[in-house]
This record gives sequence, C-alpha cells and structure tokens, in this order.
Amino acid sequence: MLQARGRLPVLPHPPDQTRLLSMPELYTLVVALGPGELELTRLTDLLSSIAFHQREGCAGVVLVNDGNPAASKGKGISFPASIEVVQNPREGRGSGWAGGLLTGLLHGFRIAHAQFPASYVLKLDTDSLVIAPFHARILAAIEAAPRAGLVGSYLHPHQGDRQDIARYQAEKVRKLRAPVSLWRIPKPHLRFGWTARARQLNVYQARAREHRYVDGEFIEGGGYALTRGGLEGFERLGVFADPRVFTDLAVGEDTICSMLVKAAGLDLVDLSGQGGVFCIEPRWLRHPPPELISQGWSIIHSVKDFGEAKESETRAY
Repeated sequence: MLQARGRLPVLPHPPDQTRLLSMPELYTLVVALGPGELELTRLTDLLSSIAFHQREGCAGVVLVNDGNPAASKGKGISFPASIEVVQNPREGRGSGWAGGLLTGLLHGFRIAHAQFPASYVLKLDTDSLVIAPFHARILAAIEAAPRAGLVGSYLHPHQGDRQDIARYQAEKVRKLRAPVSLWRIPKPHLRFGWTARARQLNVYQARAREHRYVDGEFIEGGGYALTRGGLEGFERLGVFADPRVFTDLAVGEDTICSMLVKAAGLDLVDLSGQGGVFCIEPRWLRHPPPELISQGWSIIHSVKDFGEAKESETRAY
C-alpha cells in the first residue's frame, strides 16, 4: 500500500501492453449483482446475449454479489465459461452505485486477474446488453494503444458533446480534496480529509495528476474493458490491498476507477464513436434498437424503462 504522507513513492514503469497481448487472447467478465429477482433475470439475458454474439474467448465470469440472496443461482445459468460468485466486502456500507460498488468491483477484478488470466476484464452492468461481437475490436484497440488502461465510452469536461456529465463528476472529484465537505449520498454526512482513507485517496489523486489526469474525465461505467496492464497497475498502486478504502465515497465507481487508471500511468481510450464497441448512457439508450444495430455498436446501456421506452419491449426486440 502507498504511504499516505510525504513524497510519493517511485513506481515501476507501466508494462508494455503489446507484450501482455502475447498471452492467450481471452477476456474475463465481471458483473455486479444487486438485490432483487429482476437482477437475476437481467443477468440471464446479458449472459445469453454474450453466448450468442461472442461465444468464444471468455476465460471465466466473476459475479460480485451485492446483497442478492439468490446470487448462487447465477452459477446455474447456461454459459460457455465457468461462473464464480464472490461477496462484495463492503458488507452493506456505502452507496451501491458509487464507492460501495467500486469496492465490490475491485474485489472482483482482483479475483478475475488471479484466477482467469486474460488480456482484459470486461465489466458490464446487468442492464447492459451485447448486440454484436466485440472481442476482436477491443483487442485491436488495446494493441493500437500500448498504454491503454481502460477502454470504453470516454467523457471529458472540456471536450465532446456530453461535457455536462463530466463537469458534474469533476465537481465531485475536487470536493474530495477539501479538508471538510458535506455529502448527501447515501445519507447526509461530513467527510474529513485527514482520515487515513481520505489521505490514501489523496495520494491516488496526486499520482493521477502527475500523469495529466483532468478532474472529471472518465470512462462510463455501464460497460468498459480494464486491460491487463490496468490490472497490473492497480496491483502496483496497492489498490487491491484494501478496496474498502473507497466504500464510503459518494462518487461514481467509473469516475474513481478512471482516476486510478491514470494514477497507474495508463490511458483512457475511447471506443464509442459510431461503429465503435460501446454505446453507453447512464439511464437510457442513446438510439432506438434498429439504429443501434445498423450503426454497428456491440455493447449498449441502459436497457431499462425510460420515458416511453420500455425495457421489456427493448429486450423483446
């Protein structure tokens, strides 16, 4: 684990991603499973979509159980790779979509990295869906960017047509650096910057800024690929040593995960343009299903009810 005070330690240079790709070109799937029967239904649909469109290449699946008493049923879903269920170590603390989720995912990433070695971990939400093959295109993106750490739908607070989302995240990241701050999620509370966990997070932030991190830039969390280089970077930083450092944060898991990738000296790579792999929106689908298919995306999010768009109708399509 990094020291929270004094000079930042000197870390080894990030590994050459092209060397890492000389290993078997596989991916590992990591999915967080929240409470409710609907989550198991969505998980089944998600795994079925992967089995149909991208049957080859999966080394294994890690389901992170985040409060679903029926999570063990996930192991019985038909899928062409082994499925393991692990518990989120947050034990009910924190926010299930922010720091609490990140705690569980980091635990899942560590297990995936140790038990199912692969070129990358594919993190998907249960309300994501695969609608076309993706593996070869993600591998090509990693090979083309040797310092890639996280690949997906990239947002920047000063670039692109969705700057408002990244600017909102930037405000939260800056707020984390305050000596004392008031937060309202998961319930109103004060955060003090001098606690051990807050100091540790400041170390990660400082390391990220050394690598030209911009507050608020991030890869959207509905679906992304964390490269083997990113996983090894997390090991070097000590991120896997105690993922509960992040449990109480009221900042999206994707924002903090992206910051940690930058802290490891690696890059955030966009693969979301028209014809790209990822078409990710926080609460809805960016386009109607026929357009998503015709424009060539592979992984879409979020397949939930929103306005006149109904989840059941989208899935039926």
